Amino acid sequence: FMSIFIPGLTILVYYAMLEPFVGTLTSVKLAMCGGNQNFVWSTDKRRITHLSPTFGGGWEEEEESIKTDAIIEGETIGYGLSIDNARFGVWVSDVTVLRDLDSADLDDLIEEGNEDCVDLSQ
Repeated sequence: FMSIFIPGLTILVYYAMLEPFVGTLTSVKLAMCGGNQNFVWSTDKRRITHLSPTFGGGWEEEEESIKTDAIIEGETIGYGLSIDNARFGVWVSDVTVLRDLDSADLDDLIEEGNEDCVDLSQ
């Protein structure tokens, strides 16, 4: 009786408890560590998301925001999506460009990014 009961109980415990737990841990690993993580991002005062290739990660998700869409898109760069096909963010060449964009005044960003725009009040 014990020669059947112990292996049977072991199999039952494996499929009832361990298998679902391992599946959950695998899903967590993919959610936290999956995709391209070799980029950083910043949002300038115009609320445009700029991204740059690098090493590292970490961000706070905001549901249904273009920033979150850009970051999720950034995670797929190199995994089926190229930088040229990015739709939600502007990729720049270096992390220092992100720092400069982040510290720039809104008026300077608008003037630099929209050279053909003129002030209609003048």
